[in-house]
Amino acid sequence: MFSCQEKAKTTIKETKPNKSTTISQSKEKKILEKDTITIEYLYKYNPYDYDTKLTNGYKLEFSYFQKHKDSGVIEMCLTLKKKEKIIDTLNIMGYGAPHKNLGYIGADFDKYFAFVNSFGSGNPHYLTLLRKKDAKEIKSGYIINSNSHPELLVYEDKIDGKLKIFDFEKMKDIDISNIKYDCFLWQLSEALKIKKVTKEEVFIEYTNNEDKVIKYKYYR
Repeated sequence: MFSCQEKAKTTIKETKPNKSTTISQSKEKKILEKDTITIEYLYKYNPYDYDTKLTNGYKLEFSYFQKHKDSGVIEMCLTLKKKEKIIDTLNIMGYGAPHKNLGYIGADFDKYFAFVNSFGSGNPHYLTLLRKKDAKEIKSGYIINSNSHPELLVYEDKIDGKLKIFDFEKMKDIDISNIKYDCFLWQLSEALKIKKVTKEEVFIEYTNNEDKVIKYKYYR
């Protein structure tokens, strides 16, 4: 397993334009800007945008690094850790990508967390539900919503495309695919809400495009 902990304080070597060439001033400026990007510069001016703390001593660690010292290629990385122990590297991308593409914490639970990647407005947020102790994938699909007490995750399952609630206490899915929504999937996080949870039931409300509230009840 490659670890981006190998990040170093290495920087890209600056290449100055040759004065004998006829490169325009604007192009020369762009080359200079590109060649002066360093790891230190990125940490200062492009820090990670999201919270990295998880419960029970776990965290995500964000870093910029160069895998090969003289490659001139800077990448960014998210690593799952417990205190200072590395559990797994979750994702690596080039430094120019938005941090939401790299990933972030979508929901935090006792023994699990939702690792989410977002690729711009108008797209649903991709979900990987991971077990904290070993980064094992439990579920995947698109995140809709979550509840803390008790722990519930509303998502669209990647395998069968159905809307479901994952009940962490009972470690099982509740099928809620009878909900007929009239919005885009990425808009469901605002339209579909968990309103109440008891030991036996989950109550959900969906607000449609006509602002009509439709109520649903499911057994846990």
